[in-house]
Amino acid sequence: MFSFKKQNKSGFTLIETIVALVLGALIIGVIMSVVISGTKQSRSIKRTLKLHSDIAFLVDNLNFLIKQGQDIDVSDDFSILTIFFPDSATTTIKFDDQKKEIKINDDSFTDKDIIEVEDFSFTEMANSVRINISLKAKNNQEKASISTTIAYRN
Repeated sequence: MFSFKKQNKSGFTLIETIVALVLGALIIGVIMSVVISGTKQSRSIKRTLKLHSDIAFLVDNLNFLIKQGQDIDVSDDFSILTIFFPDSATTTIKFDDQKKEIKINDDSFTDKDIIEVEDFSFTEMANSVRINISLKAKNNQEKASISTTIAYRN
């Protein structure tokens, strides 16, 4: 009457397919979270490097200007540095606290869209000037600061 023959079927059952899809989705989710985390960390490192690069560039320029100068004058509020050169020319470096930017002869020296200057002050010393600089990336937590002393000739 009824005969049961063992049928040799190849393939996956529905449960095996669902398990494989769930495992694949989990693996893809883990990979995506690692990629997104790496991208965020890369951006943070890039902003930090930009801040340090900007500080180094600013210090190099200030170093050049101050060493070329014959004399300096620091304002009473420590936010303006005037450099007097041997040929009677002057250069003024100031920190605009309202706009949070550094200006050299009224030209902006900082990229206001990316960087915010938190502190920029001068302290006149004997034949040198002490400069404190603190920059912050806008809309982020990255900060970079430096204090340096630059000697000038008399």
